[in-house]
Amino acid sequence: MIDRRQGGPQARETALADRFDNKIGPGQLFAQVANAAPWYSSWPVPPLGEGQRLSQVSAGPLGFLRVLAGAARITGVERPSSADRLDYFTFCMACHHASVATYIPTDVDTKIRGILWERGGSDAVRERLEIVDHARRWSLEGVSTRFVTTPEGPISGHDGEWLGVLAGALGAAIRAKDAVLADEIGGLIDAELRREIAAFERLARKPGTPEDSWSLIRLGWILTHNAGDLDQGISFWPEQSSDYQPWRDRFAEMAHGRDRAYGGSFTRAKAVYQTVSAEGHRHYPLRPLRCLRRAPELLLPLGPCLEAWGATVATHPALTLDDRAEVLGALLGGIAKVTGQQGYQRAVHGLASATSGGVDALAKRLPASIRAPLKDPEVRRQIGLASSSFLSAIGKRARVALG
Repeated sequence: MIDRRQGGPQARETALADRFDNKIGPGQLFAQVANAAPWYSSWPVPPLGEGQRLSQVSAGPLGFLRVLAGAARITGVERPSSADRLDYFTFCMACHHASVATYIPTDVDTKIRGILWERGGSDAVRERLEIVDHARRWSLEGVSTRFVTTPEGPISGHDGEWLGVLAGALGAAIRAKDAVLADEIGGLIDAELRREIAAFERLARKPGTPEDSWSLIRLGWILTHNAGDLDQGISFWPEQSSDYQPWRDRFAEMAHGRDRAYGGSFTRAKAVYQTVSAEGHRHYPLRPLRCLRRAPELLLPLGPCLEAWGATVATHPALTLDDRAEVLGALLGGIAKVTGQQGYQRAVHGLASATSGGVDALAKRLPASIRAPLKDPEVRRQIGLASSSFLSAIGKRARVALG
């Protein structure tokens, strides 16, 4: 459990640079993380030692917080040394870990999966690979609610981010003609894929209570997106070189029928995910709501079973009645705009169930135009549907998708 005493990354040492080697600088990235997840500023961070570089403080579950706190130590912004580049890579990894499961993640995907792997030989790849190993162990507590607890360990979208970065490392090792290093990185990718498959297939074999089916649906979602993150990393490899093709054949497009080495598990996972794929949108209706950025408990989980999240919105002490009405208005707007999704209806169900006077009590605080979806009988039916009935229905669809 993270002790949230006063502390946290404040970037107090000096002004942060807005650019680094003609790329977005630590100043802008730090500001984006602080905007997306301001609660990190209250978490404890041991002070960095004199002269310590970011690459030297990234180990441990809260290493990403120490890296964020040391943002001002990124130097050489115009003519960086190899050590400066390693610090910048470390900082981008920390920013991504801290924000990717928030409402407004930082956009450094292309850097940590591709651009920042373009320089240096095997030694540079191994240095960055050590940072990637540290990131693998960074805590998800207060960082994401989008994971499934399994006997194989927690499985989350952060694992896909890690796979995408490993694809960048593998591409760099292939370019450096280091077959030993490439095999090492390929082994890391393979082990993670097999871990995720083991959890998915174990649930797929179970008789299938609604709760098990819900975990199966979320794993199907996560595995499909994680395979997509791996594809994104592979997309940076040059198409014209035959050196990359054996690895591309092994790891690319696994959710598109090319996972022969894994017995079709990623294709099966995608079939399950497709039963709820309308929930995979980017939640733009919720992004403007600053009130949802006040506490990690308000982070959005995977849909569509968002009843518990809606109840949290209804009862969280960081939110006022006006805040809750604002969230309701955004959810109603999403119901009207995002075709096929059901998660927002389930969130309204949870919000209404935990609010005195129900959904209409909050709706009174909204303009009539925003309340309009509540006049739709089908929307009212979906909002009123019991959680057990909804869970049973989507669970059955998932089991049918497994075939």
